[in-house]
Amino acid sequence: MFNSKIFYHDFDFDDREWPATNSNTDKMLQPYNESMFDLRFQYKKIFREIYLIDHKKDEKKLSGKQIEDEKVYKIKYQLNILPSVSEQQG
Repeated sequence: MFNSKIFYHDFDFDDREWPATNSNTDKMLQPYNESMFDLRFQYKKIFREIYLIDHKKDEKKLSGKQIEDEKVYKIKYQLNILPSVSEQQG
């Protein structure tokens, strides 16, 4: 059931809110406990460390500083929705 499209969804935003490529190949799992309808604009908050590193690289490029070339890879985003089964919910 957790592999079904009900609880598991691949997503890709074709705009600037979520990057499509990166040189970091580490698998990252980050919690997100807000509305999935607000997810579109939350990359900077969810992946804060990666965003700051990439933002610094972008600033160097814009200022004309040379940065080393890195191989980039396609990013695959997945959203896993875990339903709450707490007995204490009202």
